[in-house]
Amino acid sequence: MLKVLMPVDGSEAALRAATQFAALAPQLQEAEVLLLNVQHPIALSDRVIDGRPSELRHLEAPLREAAEKLFSVTRKVLEAAGIAYTTHVEFADPATAIADYAQRHHCDLIVMGTRGLGAIAQITLGSVSNKVLHLTALPVMLVK
Repeated sequence: MLKVLMPVDGSEAALRAATQFAALAPQLQEAEVLLLNVQHPIALSDRVIDGRPSELRHLEAPLREAAEKLFSVTRKVLEAAGIAYTTHVEFADPATAIADYAQRHHCDLIVMGTRGLGAIAQITLGSVSNKVLHLTALPVMLVK
């Protein structure tokens, strides 16, 4: 079974990636998709309330709810194509989290959108998709 990691950030590019992958579904024997939303980690200063450590799970709850909303459109695309999926939320640097998650979960492919930054912007700013390409040895399908 093909195991595919599909990062979801709510962007049009991410939705196009899901749509393109779903279009390939009839040619695939079986595929399992791991939908991943990466939230930036909660700052250390926000983890301390009134001088006491706060419960991290409580601080992450609204971010997890936001991630679930971001998954909704992609879920519909995959369900319409009959593709099995699970959803996951990580708290880390996005590119690093995507590459690490794919490796930890033994994915065969990463499918993600690209925002289409120009060459100059990519050199100076970089992009998550560009960083993922450099951080992983896995095949990466980028959809513009």
